[in-house]
Amino acid sequence: MCLLFSNNSPCSHAECYVYNSWQSQNCPSSADLQLSEAILNQSNAFLYQLLLNYQKIQKEIDSVSALAKTISSNDKNQYLTDEHKDLVFEQLWRIQKGEPFPLTLQLEKPFPARVYKERGFQLKFSVKTVENSIEKLQGNKTFRIILASADEPPTILYSNISGKKIIRGTTESKQNEEGFIEFNNVVINEVSSHYTSGCFSLIVVCIENLAIKPFVRCKIYVRARKALKHRKAVAK
Repeated sequence: MCLLFSNNSPCSHAECYVYNSWQSQNCPSSADLQLSEAILNQSNAFLYQLLLNYQKIQKEIDSVSALAKTISSNDKNQYLTDEHKDLVFEQLWRIQKGEPFPLTLQLEKPFPARVYKERGFQLKFSVKTVENSIEKLQGNKTFRIILASADEPPTILYSNISGKKIIRGTTESKQNEEGFIEFNNVVINEVSSHYTSGCFSLIVVCIENLAIKPFVRCKIYVRARKALKHRKAVAK
């Protein structure tokens, strides 16, 4: 290449000779350029795959974190410490052995004949003495509904098979001025057929006063809700 006349023809100028020699020594060959481009493309592909893997892992972490928060939030109002669980099972053991209690938690209204998933029902109780009179408790005692499996030994249930709270609505109540304990909207969020025994046990207990005999209802069968159209057809 001639620098003086700006053409590609060979020349004998000393300046052109020095420049052309330097170019041939420092400029990469086409093979080198192709190799560099291939390495760069491979590196970019590797980095892109790393990015995709990171996004996938991050998405899975976010999903697990969201599920953990949901379960934690759902179980918050129903959480029982190991000590409380032991107290509940101790009360059930006393009932099974036929030990007497000075006070008893009794239903004031009949237990619903049929229980459906996600359909609320009401429960009303009073604390009765051995003389069958209503006992008004001292202090603001809390009564809690607990759902358990019908296995032997029973297992206290917190979440359904989908990880959601298995019992919601009114799960805690206190004695009112008339001496009644009312649960105005108890909702069971699972059908009992999904469990080995096919039924549940419902327990109402006052952990703060172990002199009160808990209410225990065994063999509760929770069915799926009937479709609205089906209910209308039956009504006709």
